[in-house]
Amino acid sequence: MFPDKKIEPIISKALSEIKKAYNVIVQSGGGWSYKNKPQKRKTAVLDWYRSNQARLSHLKSIYLEDPALYEDRGGQEKRDFIKRLVIKIVKDQANQKLTFQKVETYFKNLKKLKRHPPLRLEDLESQT
Repeated sequence: MFPDKKIEPIISKALSEIKKAYNVIVQSGGGWSYKNKPQKRKTAVLDWYRSNQARLSHLKSIYLEDPALYEDRGGQEKRDFIKRLVIKIVKDQANQKLTFQKVETYFKNLKKLKRHPPLRLEDLESQT
């Protein structure tokens, strides 16, 4: 989906780490309630990162220290959190600058493929 073939493997490998970091916000960082301050979310994620750093190959503390990741925007926080980190990781590891729109399109296409996977010859042969 991206012209540079090294981007997709980076994203697919980094996604599990990003989702784990997001789950820390939901479980330990107070979620996205307006009552919770962005600093509480950030502290929870950075504490989690420090205790799991040896097992994380894509996330870096410099990415997670960005205050924009933890701002409450009134909706779509999960989407924004994931996409901002994907952009940072790809820029650092593949030296490619992605836009929010390109990442959004990539994820939409991924969802379409999951819903309607391409037919494979083996699938057709097994039906006969």
